[in-house]
Amino acid sequence: MILLKEINKRIAGDSHYCVLVTSSNSTISKEAREYIASESFVQKTIAKAIVTGDVWQRILANWYVKLNQPKLLTKIFDDRESALCWLRKQRDRTFSEIA
Repeated sequence: MILLKEINKRIAGDSHYCVLVTSSNSTISKEAREYIASESFVQKTIAKAIVTGDVWQRILANWYVKLNQPKLLTKIFDDRESALCWLRKQRDRTFSEIA
């Protein structure tokens, strides 16, 4: 699991898009869940995609979204390619709003 300090270091400076990929054996700490739903993470991130590996991970992801109410656009996907496609659309939309 990537430490929160490492996440901060990787996204420091510019705005980024986030893909969280889960698997049937993955876990995420309460601290990490709160951080990725926090204002400081939101300030550095434009959109967040959560890729789930199975129905139970999807249930947990939906629970995370409802419980933590992320302050940025968050969507849950069954596969990584769909998540990346959606994030590209968010990127394009963001850049078209700036131009």
